[in-house]
Amino acid sequence: MEPMTKFLAVIPARGGSKGLPRKNLTLLAGKPLIEWTIDAALSSSYINSVVVSSDCNEILDFTSKFNVANVKRPDHLAADSISLMPAIQHLLDDDLVKKQGEFQYIVLLQPTSPLRTGLHIDEAIEKVLKSGCGGLISVNRVENKIMKYFYDCDGFLAGVRDNVAPFERRQDLPDVYSANGAIYITKTASFIKTGSLLTASTLPYVMNDSESIDIDSLKDLQIAEGLITQRLKT
Repeated sequence: MEPMTKFLAVIPARGGSKGLPRKNLTLLAGKPLIEWTIDAALSSSYINSVVVSSDCNEILDFTSKFNVANVKRPDHLAADSISLMPAIQHLLDDDLVKKQGEFQYIVLLQPTSPLRTGLHIDEAIEKVLKSGCGGLISVNRVENKIMKYFYDCDGFLAGVRDNVAPFERRQDLPDVYSANGAIYITKTASFIKTGSLLTASTLPYVMNDSESIDIDSLKDLQIAEGLITQRLKT
């Protein structure tokens, strides 16, 4: 790793959640959900600073117990209809972050991915550094039959990928991935320029289905509880 390469971990944590009230502070295996992500970020060998962005004072009061910086997100950037991109830009513009110096990479870690660990973060960062690519998104493999689907194009059928794929054998189609929400890495300069976490050269970091669980409901929380309990026993 180049001596001057610095990584800023960003943990976005809204106070509101329709599927699971107070989701980010809900207990999972004895710890608030967000603490699993804070622990993962702080255990990384590459992360230089961890910043939590939240509109919720209760969340910020809790995260202030850890070696992380807190940035209060304005209410208008915490609505369901607002994407994460403006909230990340708001965080980068905050004096608390600016005074820490320049970070070459942003590492977005959503607190709804509690089975992502510091080891996963380090492996993902190492993959980016070795390749010199623009960024990385953690994914899990999904069935590639979606490549055989059609969509309505001005009243006519068109292939989702192209008009050849719907008639190909599934085993001849490429692997298909779904972003699991656990890790997003992008060059800071690229994000500031484009406002996007996806670059022209974004690598996949493949995680298995259990590691990829994303907490959005009580059922998800119960599944994660079982997986973490099992992991702690091994």
